[in-house]
Amino acid sequence: MIRLKSLLEQIDGIFPSDDIIDKPGYGESGYEGIDKTPYKDYNIYNVFISGIESDISSAAQASAFKRGYTPQTDAKNEVILETFSKYDIAGITKFFEDPPGTIGKIVLFSAGCNLADMIINLLGPTYAGKIYCVEPWASDTNKSNWTSIPAGNFYVHPTSWHRGAGATDGSMNFTPAKQGHLANLTWAVQQIFS
Repeated sequence: MIRLKSLLEQIDGIFPSDDIIDKPGYGESGYEGIDKTPYKDYNIYNVFISGIESDISSAAQASAFKRGYTPQTDAKNEVILETFSKYDIAGITKFFEDPPGTIGKIVLFSAGCNLADMIINLLGPTYAGKIYCVEPWASDTNKSNWTSIPAGNFYVHPTSWHRGAGATDGSMNFTPAKQGHLANLTWAVQQIFS
């Protein structure tokens, strides 16, 4: 991973002292009161949040996600995958309140999709386009949990409400009808990260 120097480090390297320029504010003696510690990591974080674990463990869901996951590489930044269980509300909240780097794509699976609007409230509305919902458990009563997510960011089963059919209005992506829930997660992740 290549770390970029901050502008202050670059200037200090060129002008090691104020004597060279004969002006205060340049070189190591300048910038008093300014924190010269490096900025947050330049890492890009893709995030996966699993659904209910009564039938399929969070680890099994993360494994299905990883089978389809091929992160796009970035020459300047390390791309890191963070995974959470939908039940780890404290960990999810802490991560999104103060992200350790740039947030890439956020994939929510099954009942994990119910956290969509909560995440947008933590990150801000500009992140709605980075959130993808894969086969959310949908009904007329829980559509309100993802009102800000664009319809094109949904990957839903064509007929089963339990796997996202009718989850939102607009043009959604349909998962293969004859595949299982985890197989469709892997398939959708391949589409999202292609």
